[in-house]
Amino acid sequence: MKNPLKITIIALAVLALILSAFYFIPRSTTPNETSSQGSQTSISAYQYTQEYSHPTYHFSFKYPEGLTVSTIPSAEGQGETVLVESADSKVGVQIVISPYGPDTDITEAMIHSDIPELKISDAQELLIGEGRKGLAFMSDNPAFCASPEPCVKEGNGKSREVWFVFGGNLYQISTYAEQDEFLKRLFGTWQFKQ
Repeated sequence: MKNPLKITIIALAVLALILSAFYFIPRSTTPNETSSQGSQTSISAYQYTQEYSHPTYHFSFKYPEGLTVSTIPSAEGQGETVLVESADSKVGVQIVISPYGPDTDITEAMIHSDIPELKISDAQELLIGEGRKGLAFMSDNPAFCASPEPCVKEGNGKSREVWFVFGGNLYQISTYAEQDEFLKRLFGTWQFKQ
């Protein structure tokens, strides 16, 4: 039997993810392959020397110099979105934090059960802290399309996602599929502070 509270919270979190994505989606209306290749080159050269510590959710991560970190409160008044992005918005990661309830492991089966329309591929279980499990996966996310209609039909709105629950909050970390290395390296420095 599905838990309606979990379904509602996950649905709200996905909605917040989609709505907040416009903050770091490149402002051009057509995909630019050259700029994508340019950002790939710069991503591999990044040195993760700056540290961000969240005062409320007590996590930290390192990110490259020259990028900025900003927070956007949730419209519902609970949770927020943390954006890490370059000045030209061509490289970025968004972290949507939403109240969830008791800590639980996020699995591919759980997401399929609660959000059957969400496409998941390349799912990989990952460890969050001691004993918590999350899920990293690729998805076709309309929020990552410059013009959603043809983009989603062609499967070009690919995103890299990392979802997990910790401390009663759902964390949904997302970026463009081609910026997977950036997300992996940033998330590799992630720590929860007690």
